[in-house]
Amino acid sequence: MSRQIRFKRHFLCNHISLGWIAMILSLPLMSHGIQSGANHQSTSITKRDLAEHGLSLLLPQDAAYSEELNKLQLNNKPVIDAVKPVSVIVRNTSQHALVALGIRWKISDPTGFLRTRDVIHLQPRGLLDGGRPRTEQASIPAGASRLVTLEGLVLSLEALKDFNSAFLAPGYSPASVQLDFAAFDNGEVVGPDEIGLLATFQVTVNAKQDLMEEVSAKVLQGQTLHEVLEALQSAAPKAPEPHAPLDPAGTYAALRQQYLDELIATERNFGEQTAMQSLQHHKYNVRPDIHRRKDNSK
Repeated sequence: MSRQIRFKRHFLCNHISLGWIAMILSLPLMSHGIQSGANHQSTSITKRDLAEHGLSLLLPQDAAYSEELNKLQLNNKPVIDAVKPVSVIVRNTSQHALVALGIRWKISDPTGFLRTRDVIHLQPRGLLDGGRPRTEQASIPAGASRLVTLEGLVLSLEALKDFNSAFLAPGYSPASVQLDFAAFDNGEVVGPDEIGLLATFQVTVNAKQDLMEEVSAKVLQGQTLHEVLEALQSAAPKAPEPHAPLDPAGTYAALRQQYLDELIATERNFGEQTAMQSLQHHKYNVRPDIHRRKDNSK
């Protein structure tokens, strides 16, 4: 079962804990406001989705919104009524599961400024390994839908039990929502990516696979896993300085070190055999290729 971890707008590794393996990342990010007009309050939300790729957004005012909530067993009226103003449903009618998405909201605040709220959800473990799935639960399977709020993706009614958002306060009003980035389980990426998520998602995958492949190669050459891990730790550069969440170079360095620390801790606490099993669990036989979908591909 994947673990969900939320991040504020600090550097990406601040809240990464042991157990990064097979986790889901959710990052609500807030940028600075831009002026929209004095005391502007939206009465309706405009949306932009990726329907041409089988990905659509359903707003609370859309007729299909309630129908999808029933399918998701999220039809508890008091709870949903509180969440509706800051939520959208992502429906996936494509032939592939969705393993990453970025949604960009524009929200009018009490002063009349439009603020940007980016909600990012990554599940790199959901990527296929040479066409073979490596997890039983994708973020949004083909033919399924998920509720996404301004605070992240919702997987159960229990997750909404104590739901709260600063954007439910008087004077705040969502003005627009855009499905800005989406990655399918075969590595294909669609969307304008105004958030700039593509490079970060690529290094999230590569940081792990580069390390796992390097360790595996050295073990095959006759070194013990303990020797390999000690050498890599000794040669590791100084811990990276805090960086922005979507800084690919900083993210790569931080995640590679995180994965190395996990392997070292596993080998130290549970032995070399268990650490090797963990390595094989994470290492893809066919590394996922995160790439832009061709325009004529559906």
